[in-house]
Amino acid sequence: MALSARVVTVAMTATILTADQADARPGTSLAVYVPVGGATVYVGGPGVTTATGYPCIAGSEHFFDLDPTSAPGYAQTSSELVYGIVAASTQAVNVLQTGV
Repeated sequence: MALSARVVTVAMTATILTADQADARPGTSLAVYVPVGGATVYVGGPGVTTATGYPCIAGSEHFFDLDPTSAPGYAQTSSELVYGIVAASTQAVNVLQTGV
């Protein structure tokens, strides 16, 4: 199993959390950790907003399974990737992706 760990700075516009489109294959999993004292990060698709996104609050870790039903090697589109957004300024989050 391959791993990709990184820090992503989430902005007030939809910011991609998956490694990149080529590495975000179906069957991968994504863990997102918002450090203690940080701002809430809202997670969703490319059109995510603070009103529609899934809230990941400071000090929490959330796990997401990407679509495991597609054929291996399938190239995902931007609508199938995971994005985050914050209400103000920016927020660094830790991202761990498996299966890349």
